Amino acid sequence: MPDQQANYRRSGFTTAYRTARYEGAVPVADGPPAGVVPAGSVDPAALAAYDSACHHADRPRFLASWLTTPGHRALARIVDGRPTGYGVVRPAQDAARVGPLFADTPADAAALLDALAAEAREFGAVRIAVDMPDSNPAAARLAEERGLEPTFETARMYTGPVRPVAGERVFGVTTLELG
Repeated sequence: MPDQQANYRRSGFTTAYRTARYEGAVPVADGPPAGVVPAGSVDPAALAAYDSACHHADRPRFLASWLTTPGHRALARIVDGRPTGYGVVRPAQDAARVGPLFADTPADAAALLDALAAEAREFGAVRIAVDMPDSNPAAARLAEERGLEPTFETARMYTGPVRPVAGERVFGVTTLELG
């Protein structure tokens, strides 16, 4: 949280990126997006490799669990036989949480976000929330195009070196607790 960042800096942490939570009414898409399939129908190794390019650590065991946790709905976008993104939506108290939302392009991210919003409606959510990094300005544009508004910000801070990622693919972090 912003009011704690100075304390973390004094302890040797540096800011890797900031996030803004975008929240709002579940957007309604015109129809099912092309190429979006259940993540369970995609080769787990391909999804783990995709995730590894977008996250600061390899996490295949975590990912296998996150994608199949009861209540989570995981989708992938497939173009020309390969994943061009994936995302998860899960129920939460105030708004369904979308995360991660990783995609090659803004169009891939839009297709996934629309499909995840439809999944959220299926389990009764009327609002969604996505924690989007400021390192990808296309993420904020996507949220605003869908009528979502920023509600608060945080910073991801680390000590020591951090493995670089394909930041242009990160449209939503997994959770604030996990990055």
